[in-house]
Amino acid sequence: MGQIRNVLAQLDVIAASLPAGSVKVVRDRLVSVLGTASGAKPVSRRLGARLSGEPFDEHRLDMFSALASLLETTAPVPRPALGPASRWAWEPFFEAYFSNFIEGTEFSVEEARRIAVEGEIPPERPADAHDIAATFRIVSDPQLRAAAPASATELIELLRDVHRVLMAARPDKHPGEFKGRPNYAGGYEFVEPALLVGTLRRGSDAFSTVTDPFQRAVALMLLVTECHPFEDGNGRLARIIANGALSHAGQVRIVVPTVYRNNYVVGLAGGSNRAGRGETLVSVLDFAQRWTATIDWTTFETADQSLREVDAYTDPGVAEASGIRLRLP
Repeated sequence: MGQIRNVLAQLDVIAASLPAGSVKVVRDRLVSVLGTASGAKPVSRRLGARLSGEPFDEHRLDMFSALASLLETTAPVPRPALGPASRWAWEPFFEAYFSNFIEGTEFSVEEARRIAVEGEIPPERPADAHDIAATFRIVSDPQLRAAAPASATELIELLRDVHRVLMAARPDKHPGEFKGRPNYAGGYEFVEPALLVGTLRRGSDAFSTVTDPFQRAVALMLLVTECHPFEDGNGRLARIIANGALSHAGQVRIVVPTVYRNNYVVGLAGGSNRAGRGETLVSVLDFAQRWTATIDWTTFETADQSLREVDAYTDPGVAEASGIRLRLP
């Protein structure tokens, strides 16, 4: 801002030797950037947001608006979580297990069971174990698993609260604190730290007309993933927040098993690369929800047996090389 004031001062010195109309245009633009123009509206929504103290990522906002328009013209397909509560008893454990596994926190399913359910923390990998235990604690908590923010402010507060629990065992990742430096996946850069809060707010507003629970889940999945608000834990966080919209409405949650990881990543990349309006992500998550609905989660044994029969535990690289795909039971 100091540099802009210097330019304005220099402009006053040389104004007499320049066309008056051009001088006025330049002065008005510079004054608008400083936010000192009385009664003048900023020349763009992005400039207005920057002057208000919450700049946003315009490319991401266009991405969110495109997905919102797609969802608004797509017929909902409700999938209520039918049956007694016992029918879904072990879904939270397997959701937590797979959500960590696809992020690289790899334990056998039996080890993960001892960690999450029985509280056994292996001394050689305490932080990894706590990641699984914390995820399970969140997705099995009746209130946290069904949290559905009704506004941008509530979304921001929920993201911070859940992240504090999720990363409690990793103080070096600053639990509950938004990122202070850019983060990447491969060569893909997520929303810049300076644009994060503004993008979360504007993105939440862009999806305000999306009310179907599954469609809200898709919208929140893309919003949180693209913003990547924290240093670590963003993938797990996006899935938790998205599933909250489903549980809040009594709908089947979305579990992404190991074998389906590449499909899931492709779905997210389709949104990131603007390949359409988000159709691939909708399709990928729709199948994952439909698949989740078919599994009997009553006991560890019944769920584990079903998951093995449909190759849910298969490494995604091996699956791709061997032509193995996630199947419905």
